[in-house]
Amino acid sequence: MKKIILKIGILIILAMLMLPITQVIAAGATDNWDNNTTSKNEYAVLAPLPGVANKVGDTTTLKKYIHAIFNLAIGLSAVAAVLMIVLGGFQYMSTDAIMKKEEGKKRIKNAIYGLILVISAWLILYTINPNLLKLNLNIESITTATPAGGTLTGVRTATGVDLLSGNSLQADQAIRDNLGKVKVNNKPCTTQRTSKCTNLNGLPQSMISSLKNLQKNCTQGSNNSCIVQISGGTETSLHIAGSEHKPGKSVVDLSSKNTLNTYLGYPTPQSGDTVTKDGLKFKYEVTGENGVSTGPHWHVIPP
Repeated sequence: MKKIILKIGILIILAMLMLPITQVIAAGATDNWDNNTTSKNEYAVLAPLPGVANKVGDTTTLKKYIHAIFNLAIGLSAVAAVLMIVLGGFQYMSTDAIMKKEEGKKRIKNAIYGLILVISAWLILYTINPNLLKLNLNIESITTATPAGGTLTGVRTATGVDLLSGNSLQADQAIRDNLGKVKVNNKPCTTQRTSKCTNLNGLPQSMISSLKNLQKNCTQGSNNSCIVQISGGTETSLHIAGSEHKPGKSVVDLSSKNTLNTYLGYPTPQSGDTVTKDGLKFKYEVTGENGVSTGPHWHVIPP
C-alpha cells in the first residue's frame, strides 16, 4: 500500500512540474515570426514560478523553465535524501525490534546511496564539461559551402555583406514603412542564416513607388484581394554571383500569388514567362533556377 501511495505521489509531482511546460508549448503554437508577435519565444506566466518568474505577467522561456526544473530536481533530491536519513535514524532509535532497526538502517543506506549518486552525476558532468549542465534549446542554422566549380540548389546563406545593424537596419525599416500595403516575406538579415531574411536597404525610391503603384492597380483589378509581396530584395549574397540584387539597384523578387499572377495575365505561369506592366518588367523563375532560387517568383526590374 505504501508503494502505491508513493508512486501516486511521484506522478502528481511530475504532473505539477510538467503542466507549465505544456502551457508554454501551447503558447508557442501562437508565435508568429512574420507578424512580430514575439521575437525571442518569450511568454508571460499566468502564475509566479520560483526561479523563473517572480510575479504574474513576467516573461520567461521554455529554456529558462527547464533549466530551473533541473536545478530544482537536484535540490529536491538532496532534501529528500536528508529527510530519509532523519526518518531512518528516528526509526532506528525509536524501536527495540531487530527487524525495525534493520529497516531503519536500510533506509539510511539507501538515502546515502541516492545522495551520492545525484552528487556524483553532477560532479562527473561538471568535471567533463560545465556546459553539459547548461540546457540549450537553440537550433543553429547549418551553413553549407558551395563545392569548387559547382553550385548549390535551394541553399542560400546570408554573409557579412548583408548583415544589417545600426544605420543600415534603420534604413531598411524606413523603406518597409514607406511601402504601404506592399508586403515583405521575411525580416532583414541580422544574423547569418539560410534564406530566411530579406533586405530592402538601398532600394531606390523609384522602385518603391513602382511597387506601390503595382499594388494599387492590382488591387483595383482583383477585387481588393491582390497580394504584392517582396521575397527578394537587396541581399547580394543570397543570389547568384553577378546578380543585380544589391543596394542601389531597382531589382526585387515578388512571391507568386494567384491574384498577382492573374493581374499580370499568367494565372498559371511557367518558367521564363515575361511581361511588362505598370512600368516594370516581370520574368517568372521557378525552384532551382539560376542555381539558388528557393521558390517560384517573379523577377522584377525596370523595363
